[in-house]
Amino acid sequence: MQAFGVAPEKTMMAKAMLTAEHLPNILLLLLVGALLGTAVAKTGFGTECGLINPEMGREVHAGEEHAARRWGMPFSLRTVFGSMQPFGALSLHLAITAFVMWLGFTFFGIMEGHHWATPEFAEKYVGPEFHKVSAEGLEHIREKTSWPMDVFGGLLLGLGTVFMIGCEFRNYGRTGLLYLTGLLIWPAFYLGYLPYTLARDFWDNLMGNYIYAPTTFVPALIAPQSFTLQSLIYLAYVLFWAYMFWWAAKKGAAFLGVTPSQILSMSSEEMYLARIEKLKKEGRWEEIDRIERELAGEARQ
Repeated sequence: MQAFGVAPEKTMMAKAMLTAEHLPNILLLLLVGALLGTAVAKTGFGTECGLINPEMGREVHAGEEHAARRWGMPFSLRTVFGSMQPFGALSLHLAITAFVMWLGFTFFGIMEGHHWATPEFAEKYVGPEFHKVSAEGLEHIREKTSWPMDVFGGLLLGLGTVFMIGCEFRNYGRTGLLYLTGLLIWPAFYLGYLPYTLARDFWDNLMGNYIYAPTTFVPALIAPQSFTLQSLIYLAYVLFWAYMFWWAAKKGAAFLGVTPSQILSMSSEEMYLARIEKLKKEGRWEEIDRIERELAGEARQ
């Protein structure tokens, strides 16, 4: 069996990875994938939910009926956004990942990427110069990627998550549940790669001829000559996301009428029930019930 005229055993992947020598690494990757799938299924965490949560949560906190009618948002979804837990999950994910990478960078010098503030880079670096470069002669795709193309790609990704009603994480779960919305996305997702794979030189030259940063590592842009400052900047980034996680827990707990420690162990169903009890104590449950009935009636029309 061959792929693109090349036998699998002759490919670089087979020679470098698919061998008995790398079996422990393969098993570790399988374990990480299983943990990721379990975590996504258990938390319902989705990237786009976490990113839009602060804005949607603000609207729910400001006026529940307005948010319900503007977005057609039912009680369950308003509770999730009001709890701030999608944003909390995103913040915790970033904090943990950044902390592990910070440990590796600071104490073990472990870091992968393009120009991670090496001594050679620091000698040539004179400031945050963002200049145009030619794609000719550049061998690595990161050296050909420019800031405008990163921004453009981000806009396309955001637009795509809205159109397919969920980010890639959420659609992994939908695919596992055999949802039609999940199954239809992946063939189109694959086709989305074809414009680049079929015309790589064109896109590489297009990306390489716009504004370009000499490193992808922000601390290296700010303090290229000081490893200590780079580590401190990185640590500040870790602490920022840790604080955002705690802020989301406190904000969401106040919305649900529970404590921050309680909200961290609550399922979505438990959050709904806790909020119902809070609304009943505040004498607002009849108002919420009316909103839900009206939304259901509008949906049937």
